[in-house]
Order: sequence, then structure tokens, then C-alpha cells
Amino acid sequence: MERSLVTGLVRDSSIAVILLEADFTTATRVADAINTRIGERVARANDGSSVSIAVPPQIRADGNLIEFISTIELLDVNPDVIAKVIINERTGTIVVGGNVTIQPVAISHGGLNIQIESTPVVSQPAPWSLGQTVTTQLTTVAAGEDSSTVMAFEGSATVQDVARTLNALKVTPRDIIAIFQALKRAGSLNAELVII
Repeated sequence: MERSLVTGLVRDSSIAVILLEADFTTATRVADAINTRIGERVARANDGSSVSIAVPPQIRADGNLIEFISTIELLDVNPDVIAKVIINERTGTIVVGGNVTIQPVAISHGGLNIQIESTPVVSQPAPWSLGQTVTTQLTTVAAGEDSSTVMAFEGSATVQDVARTLNALKVTPRDIIAIFQALKRAGSLNAELVII
């Protein structure tokens, strides 16, 4: 004898989306994407790990719940990525996320000196045009060896800029690890530093 199981996908006229990794920004983006797709405010972020969705009465009445859930499931949402630098001291492996930045800093390690400079660049549109004035940052990273002075500059740089400079000077992974640890302690590394 077989009997079908009664499953309740909807409880109190709502469903919930549970995020794999809790993040307030991602939860808000998910709710916004759902509301934009449905065309009315049916979703709201409860906290950093869940989003509640009120199933519209018309969807419930028509019996289109599975299609409704499928529509939500197919939405593209860019999750908020936490800036991280992962270091494995045993192997000397360093993995740096793309959104990691470094605040103004001067680095001196052994005989190595690095300066990070960021200069504001203003781009003006032509007179009577519809363009807007835009300010961007031109970042330069300079490095040298056995210099007697180290100068600090205003601005910020990406870790890619610093890594490119360190690689050009053939700095060992152990020294790079020590530099990243010192940057974090100084408060100049805008990322979570994970040492495994």
C-alpha cells in the first residue's frame, strides 16, 4: 500500500530563502532582486541569513507555486564578497581576493622600501556638453632596495599593485607573508587576514 506524503512548501502564505553564507548585503540584494522580478514588494531580508517571501494570493489560487519558486531560483544575484587574504605559512602560499585594497602606507622590510601614492585625477567634460566632472585616483607603487629614506604618500592601492612590485623585485613568499601581516597590524590592509 502506498500513500503520498503531504508536504507543505508554503507556511503562513510565505516561503523562506536561506543563504549558504550569512551576509546582510547579500540578503538585501536577494530581496531587491525578487521584488524587482515580481513587480511588487513580496520579499524582505529577515537578517543576514534569510529572506522571507510572501506568496501572492493569485499564485496560490492558480496553483503556480512551483513556477513561482522556479522564477525566484533562476534570479542572478551578485553576493557581497568579503575581502580576504589567505596565507598558508607552511607552504608559503598566498591567495588574495580581487577587492582587497591597501591604505596609504610606507613599507620597509629588510633592505626593501615600498611607497604607495594615489593622486586624484579630475576629468572635465567639454563646455556645454552633457557629461559630468569625474574624479578618479591614479595609483602608483614604487619600490627600491637599500634606500636610506622611506616616504609615505596619501591614497590607496590594490594588492595587485603591491604584488606586481614585490614580484618584480623577486621578494620571497616568506617576506611577502611578513609584509602582509605587518600591513594588517598597522591597519593598512583592508581585508580579513586568514593564516592557516
